[in-house]
Amino acid sequence: FMTTEISHIEGVSVIMPTYNQASFISLAINSLIQQNHRKWEVIIINDGCTDNTDEVVSHFLSDRRFFYYRNANNLGLGKCLNIGISKAKYNYIAYLPSDDIIFPEHLSSLLSAFKNNQAGILAFSGIIQANYNVMGTTEILHKRNIRGHDLQLVQVLHKKNTCKWMERDECTTNDYSRMYWNKILDMGAFIPTNQITCEWVEHPNQRNKKIQQGINIYRSYYNVKTPLKFHPKNSGLIDEVALYSRFLKKTQMFKGQLKILIVGELSFNPERILAFEEAGHKLFGLWAENCWWFHTVGPLPFGNVTEVSKENWKEEIELIKPDIIYGLLSALAAPTIEKVIRAFPCIPFVWHFKEGPFYARQNGLWSSIQYLFEQADGIIHINEDIRQFYNLSFPKTKDTCYMVLDGELPKADWFIDKRKPLLSQTIGGYHTVIPGRPLGLTPEHIEKLAKDNIHLHLYGENWHHTYNHFIQLSMELAPNHIHLHPACDQRNWAEEFSQYDAGWLHFFESKNGGDYLRAKWEDYNIPARMATLAVAGLPMLQRDNTGHIVATQTICKELGNGIFITEIGELIHVFNDRKFYQKIRNNSSKHIMDFAFDTYVPKLIGFFKKVIANSKIQ
Repeated sequence: FMTTEISHIEGVSVIMPTYNQASFISLAINSLIQQNHRKWEVIIINDGCTDNTDEVVSHFLSDRRFFYYRNANNLGLGKCLNIGISKAKYNYIAYLPSDDIIFPEHLSSLLSAFKNNQAGILAFSGIIQANYNVMGTTEILHKRNIRGHDLQLVQVLHKKNTCKWMERDECTTNDYSRMYWNKILDMGAFIPTNQITCEWVEHPNQRNKKIQQGINIYRSYYNVKTPLKFHPKNSGLIDEVALYSRFLKKTQMFKGQLKILIVGELSFNPERILAFEEAGHKLFGLWAENCWWFHTVGPLPFGNVTEVSKENWKEEIELIKPDIIYGLLSALAAPTIEKVIRAFPCIPFVWHFKEGPFYARQNGLWSSIQYLFEQADGIIHINEDIRQFYNLSFPKTKDTCYMVLDGELPKADWFIDKRKPLLSQTIGGYHTVIPGRPLGLTPEHIEKLAKDNIHLHLYGENWHHTYNHFIQLSMELAPNHIHLHPACDQRNWAEEFSQYDAGWLHFFESKNGGDYLRAKWEDYNIPARMATLAVAGLPMLQRDNTGHIVATQTICKELGNGIFITEIGELIHVFNDRKFYQKIRNNSSKHIMDFAFDTYVPKLIGFFKKVIANSKIQ
């Protein structure tokens, strides 16, 4: 969309991308109309809005300085900015996102900065960032790095040039330096005005917030149906294009088996549900709203799952006539599942709940959880321990089928027989790994491990950022024994993690004494990393909580793939007892496929069919 010929007409072309900001856009437009500098045009790019943006903007279009364009679907910020710049007639480009505000002197002060520095390519103002719920108003006059980092769109004016903004098909990020500022660094100076002349408005639906909340939240909000390359600030790259390339090919088509309506969210390892398609079943998805970053919601970037719209879900479900409703996985999904079950009480319903009771109770969702347990024709618990708790909470009121299955098991495609040599055999020492948060470990623990020449390897840039204090202190106490690695996705789990001697589960001391009522979520939980470590055949490290209800200990005792220690200093003795350690490692390899979702699909489908049959009898 960029033209190679650069306009030399003096003036400012203001690019205003907008997506579902109808309640904000009038204020943004009026803040532009009130500018002291009068020679401007505004190019508004409606990026597939589904609200009443058209109606709001129509009131301003009699002004000849306004140009309005509409994308049929959401194409992303970078595409909109490139479209806008390609249509700009003036030699300076400014940006006004439709949810931000500029003060009357904004454009004139930015232009004055150029007059005082002819070698400049970009001028930027100071900015107000208001978050009244957290910290009040922050006025930022000077940026930490005037070569472009942290500059927001609203505060920038630059000379028109041939560089293009990074678009969604290249990468989705909230780092504007990566998207554009770095591309023009060598064209001239970045000039501060030393005046605060705009506000970067804080609200829940900011693009920046949607990206920070995670790839699934971003995808759902903008209705992105294709795989993404997704790279937020302070986090690693998620490359779904590469990750899901094997799943973009149409899977085995529907063979007249079950029509399964998935309601809720899929959390980690969402591609597991393709195993249903491969077995000839037809999948539909109605996704929960207001989920967290690790809750996977549609549109799904793989397979043939038919989306059920949030607007017309009742009519669409009536047309689908699903054989079964499969509700999962977290408390945040419960309200969505509840409204579907209330609307369609005659469709057999299976409730697969991953969480313990604590979040649901604390956040007012307990009544929804109760309703789902009472109405379910089939209940899938993630382990036997949590089943006992929920049997105490919600006594049986009808003939309900039960099954035990973890809710986030990976798809079998990732269980490849590709291994690296053990680091302990190539460079010495012993090497342990955490693919995620170092829950329960302290810098003092790392210091004790280092004294026994036991290393800790941490994966995931976002956790490096979140646990920066822990990491820095550990590095001081245990030099050269804590190692940071970028995030490792499913394609490389088996090969990458196989080089370690063991992997850490959550390390905590249970205090429930065998009482279900005293058990906490860490006691009942099966962390997603358990299956990640299992893919590589790793022994699983955890505190010995014998005498207490701890689901991970129950599982690892049964499979013989766990290493249990009471004190950190005991670990070296386990590693040095080669006969015992090798037994644990052999058991870990023996039970790898016990953690693959595909292993349980025949049993799960049999469970669905039993639920359907029982429902017909009742």
